[in-house]
Amino acid sequence: MGLPMGLPWYSGQIETGMSLGTSMREIAASGRKRKGLEGVEVRHAPSCPSREPGKRCTCQPSYRATVPYGARGERQRKTFATQDAASAWRTDQLAARSRTRRRAPSKATLREAAEVFLAGMRAGTISTRSGETYKPSVIRSYEQTLNSHVLPDLGARAVGDLEAADLQTLTERLRRKGLSPSTIQNSINPLQAIYRRLMMLGDVTANPCRDIVLPTIRGRRMHAGDPADALRLIETSPEQDRCIWALAFFAGLRLGELRALEWAGIDDRTNVIRVTRSWDDREGPIPVKSSAGEREIPIIRQLRPHLEDQRHRCAWQPDGLVLGRSAMTPFHYNGLYCRSKNAWAAAGLARVTPHQARHSFASFLIAAGTDVKALTAIMGHTSVRQSFDRYGHLLSNSHATTAARLGAFLDAARG
Repeated sequence: MGLPMGLPWYSGQIETGMSLGTSMREIAASGRKRKGLEGVEVRHAPSCPSREPGKRCTCQPSYRATVPYGARGERQRKTFATQDAASAWRTDQLAARSRTRRRAPSKATLREAAEVFLAGMRAGTISTRSGETYKPSVIRSYEQTLNSHVLPDLGARAVGDLEAADLQTLTERLRRKGLSPSTIQNSINPLQAIYRRLMMLGDVTANPCRDIVLPTIRGRRMHAGDPADALRLIETSPEQDRCIWALAFFAGLRLGELRALEWAGIDDRTNVIRVTRSWDDREGPIPVKSSAGEREIPIIRQLRPHLEDQRHRCAWQPDGLVLGRSAMTPFHYNGLYCRSKNAWAAAGLARVTPHQARHSFASFLIAAGTDVKALTAIMGHTSVRQSFDRYGHLLSNSHATTAARLGAFLDAARG
């Protein structure tokens, strides 16, 4: 039987070098595979026979994908064990390239990028996502954790070469060393900030921080109990410290705000406390945490006696620091905590921190029916969303109270 030389499928088999028994499905699949190799180079082992004409491959070849950038012939290359992985990576890089400035990833090392970022933080040219300058304590924290936990392992790597697997390996190594989940998360925080900036500048095409899994931080007690607990803690603390704890429990000031509070910020005429600054151990008076941190807090009746006692105790008022060791020197937190802890232990009370007292103040506001907008302003949060994220479980009860009050109001109006 003669071969059907005139059929188009026959000539296609000859052109592609396939046997006559090859099916149309196999031909189509081969065509797709050949097309998928665009920009992907098959790399055989040096001893593989396929390097000689007519011989078959006996090695496990690798696949090197190449992505071009710009008009100057720049290239980014990466090698994978499979063709599918190489093609997928190349597709992702091409998509990322189209979203950025169409240039090759930066060859700067992570250590160099970190130095630039820290210098910009100190100069105020690099800001937070909300546009605020970084606090000195945050800059010191970033620098310390980068130098201690990140740069010794990854500092010499190019920022464009780091992958999520590298950072995942780092977090697991830190966990094996026995570091706490919060310390590990704090080690990744500066990397997240650095790579956000690099992505905006187009210096990298992928953010390796996005897909890593961090250890869970177990929640600690957020607040110190109900109002009766707060009153007992204030009353049993040393007399010299009672105004500090009263301002934490009944005004919600942060520790730095407590240390920096001046008598000029207490307005008896309008009955508010004006919070305008915080305190840093190295820098002294600094701006508050954010623009929302500049706020006015109403002075409630339970707080007034403690402010009056402190006014009589303070030799330098109406000027200087409200709670300072002198007009210009703030109180030491360690001394405050040790004195209070011992007094509470003697009274059989659990110790608390000013941060927990601040959360207690928020819970008191919510229990009293304060709406979320007012809560956000008084607490100095940057957004209502932050208040919901922090106190959403308490606000749900507040909503039920609000609904009951509204229903009673409408019933009274009808009858």
